[in-house]
Amino acid sequence: MNFGSLMYLIYEGFRNIRRNWLMSLAALGTITVALTILGASVLSAYAVQRIAAGQPQRLNEIEVFLQVATPREDAEDVEARIRRLDNVKSVTLVTKEQAWAETQEGQPALKEIALDNPLPDAFRVEADDVRGMDALTGRLQDPSLFPEVNWVNASNTEVRSLLALARIIRILGGTVSLARKFHYVGQSRS
Repeated sequence: MNFGSLMYLIYEGFRNIRRNWLMSLAALGTITVALTILGASVLSAYAVQRIAAGQPQRLNEIEVFLQVATPREDAEDVEARIRRLDNVKSVTLVTKEQAWAETQEGQPALKEIALDNPLPDAFRVEADDVRGMDALTGRLQDPSLFPEVNWVNASNTEVRSLLALARIIRILGGTVSLARKFHYVGQSRS
């Protein structure tokens, strides 16, 4: 292909765009919508990945956060009570000082913003059996057993939510992809 043929193709392309401006606009709109949906799917999948990375690292791990004002002696008493529960393999106390140091290490701007440590003491509870996680989580959330507990983060509920969201994104992406393919096949036969 020589330069003259290339220039002829470019000239004819722009001439046809001018002649059929409405169809060109429709094609441009379709491509824009398709790329927007693709971009949103990719960003959503990335966001789900980031959220999953922030969850407890093992499926049998539960994070138990105490009230901020809970004294250390009460935290040690809570630890002993957690150890006596069924399906508890190990309990690790994460002091508010340790958690604050880890948080500041990951986000250095916090050193300048916050003067006091706003984090509570927490426990990382490892369960013996994943199948008993719901029952263990329920007992840890029971205020009559553990009034000092403010919040319980169980990986099993978070993982189920993330997997459901990822499944929805995958289905929507596949549906859009199939619809686009059938649309192009239908147009090529017309």
